[in-house]
Amino acid sequence: WSVLVLASILVPLWLIVLMADPSHQGIFSYLFLDHPSHSAFYRYLPLMAVVMALVYRERNRAALVLTLLGSAIWLGRFMWVHLEPLGFSGVPIQLQVSSLFCAYALALYAVGMAHAAGGQTARFEEVYKVFALTFLLVGNFPLTFAHHYEKAAGTMVFTPVSVLSYAGLAGSAVWVGRYLAKPDTEDAREARAILLMVALQFIGMHLPSVGAVMVSVYFNLLLIGELLAFLYLSYRLRAEGLFRLALYGFAFEILGRYFDTFWKLLPRSFSFLVGGLLLVLGGIYMERKRKALFRAPPQGPP
Repeated sequence: WSVLVLASILVPLWLIVLMADPSHQGIFSYLFLDHPSHSAFYRYLPLMAVVMALVYRERNRAALVLTLLGSAIWLGRFMWVHLEPLGFSGVPIQLQVSSLFCAYALALYAVGMAHAAGGQTARFEEVYKVFALTFLLVGNFPLTFAHHYEKAAGTMVFTPVSVLSYAGLAGSAVWVGRYLAKPDTEDAREARAILLMVALQFIGMHLPSVGAVMVSVYFNLLLIGELLAFLYLSYRLRAEGLFRLALYGFAFEILGRYFDTFWKLLPRSFSFLVGGLLLVLGGIYMERKRKALFRAPPQGPP
């Protein structure tokens, strides 16, 4: 167990160090495939595949968490390598980044659904779903600010990053679509929610240039809707960890909108007092609601 966890730490650490050290080109030149900036993250994939095979063999949740974090680091490097030659000013960088991580998030959720049937890897379900919600927050939250989208005006540009985003959304839709065969089950309700998220994320990737404010409003509504959907799904599935994360994410979004709206009033103590009061009271209320919900048995189909 400890050796596998250590390996799952060292593999992404190797990727980070190799990419950050300019002297590695001479020392490890025989390992490069075509270009120093490309080969390290290409060689990471088979290493990650070996670790994942061992994760499932040993059913090790800690190693799975570390490997999924490593895959996110790899995605960040993949984005950098393919967007940097195009010039960051020439592509909608924030939209590309957000779309990639949101597609990754929905793909992770689809994988989590595949583990819900039970068996020896059922304990991996919540890991995948918690990471899915985390990366949806990471992807969508920056675009809730209008000034972020001003640097990314326009729609998606066809790049390897956008192709990978499309592949992630398509794969998620195909996989969860299989659960619609039994419309009255929890799996079908879950699948309908994820398919709706896939569709809305796809629309967000191709919004016309209607202005930064309108796009910001869209992603605010999208993120709030996704968080509410996760609250509902996690309650129905009795997944307390996912419910707690969705609840905190919702509070984070509301708090972000509060400070974004009243930023110019921050030098005045009144805004701090109101913000602090809202934070304390909101935290108490959400914790009480969480405990009350999970003490009670789930209700029947709505």
